[in-house]
Order: sequence, then C-alpha cells, then structure tokens
Amino acid sequence: MLLVRRSEAELDLPEDEWVKLQDDLTIQYLISPLKDGRTALIAFSSEDELREWFPEGGPYVEMRAGDLLPLVFEQTPCDVILVSMSADCVLEIGREEFLG
Repeated sequence: MLLVRRSEAELDLPEDEWVKLQDDLTIQYLISPLKDGRTALIAFSSEDELREWFPEGGPYVEMRAGDLLPLVFEQTPCDVILVSMSADCVLEIGREEFLG
C-alpha cells in the first residue's frame, strides 16, 4: 500500500530511491474527514493509482498492508482506511472490522 506523506521536508531523496524506515522515524498520515462524520486514511494499491489521484506527485511511503494496518489503527483516530481512491471500486477497511 502507498501512503501520501504530509511533509516533504523529512527526506530529500531522488524519486526512485528506497528508504529503510528506522524504529524512531515518525510517519505523518494523510487523514481526511468524510461526509458521514468518520475520518479516513487515504491509501493506494499502486503508484499508477496514486499518480492518477495526485498527478503533481509528492512524497509517499510504501508498506505492506500487514504492517500498515496495525500501525494506522493503533496510532491514529481514523475510522477507516480507503484504498485506491481513483479506482471504480474503493476498498474500505474499518477499524472495528480489523480489530474485531
């Protein structure tokens, strides 16, 4: 999954370079309010979908869903994760469904 980073000041690297996250690195999640009052983390399943949604480009973090989901639901107040915002079908992963 790809997450848009809120701050470009954190790292100054070429676009195609990988960054290994250190234990003390903080990720600032892009969380958006929804019309129904819930909050959502916006994520993408591919770089093409991210670029379709945000053509200007910008910094992002790529993580396995199995690593990302627990972090998001433990560290943020978001209610859902919306994956592939530009796709015809958006995958919605809810906090309650995930944490069971």
